[in-house]
Amino acid sequence: YHPDWMPTLAKVVGAKSPTEIDGINLLPSLTGVGTQTPHKFMYWEFPEGTQQQVLLLNGDRDDLGRWKVIRPKLRKNPELVELYDLKLDPDETKNIAKDHPKIVKHALQIMREEHSTSTLFPIKPLDAE
Repeated sequence: YHPDWMPTLAKVVGAKSPTEIDGINLLPSLTGVGTQTPHKFMYWEFPEGTQQQVLLLNGDRDDLGRWKVIRPKLRKNPELVELYDLKLDPDETKNIAKDHPKIVKHALQIMREEHSTSTLFPIKPLDAE
C-alpha cells in the first residue's frame, strides 16, 4: 500500500511522519521488532474508465482485509455496490452485498468521508454527493 512508504521511511531516518496521509509505519513487519499497527481500512479511487471506488475493510478481530467493497461503474451506474468476503471467496465470484447491508452501509460511509473532490481527476457522481 503506497501511502505506507512515507511513514516507514520517516521512521527510518528519524523524521516526523506527516499526519495528513493514510499510511502507517511498516518497520515492525519489516524488522520483526515491535507490534504492527493494522490499517483500519484501505481505500482507492480510479477516476479513469468506468470510474471506481474500492475499499478493503477489516472484519472482527484478526480478519484484516476480509471485506472488499467496490463501486465498479460510477460513471454509468453509481448505485451499484459489490461486496466480497475475501476470506471465504478470494476469487470474488459471489457478490454478497444484499446479504450484508450493515457492512455495505458502513463501507459507503467511509467511502463518502475519504473521497476528495478533484478538478484534475473528477468523479462526477461522487463530487455531487
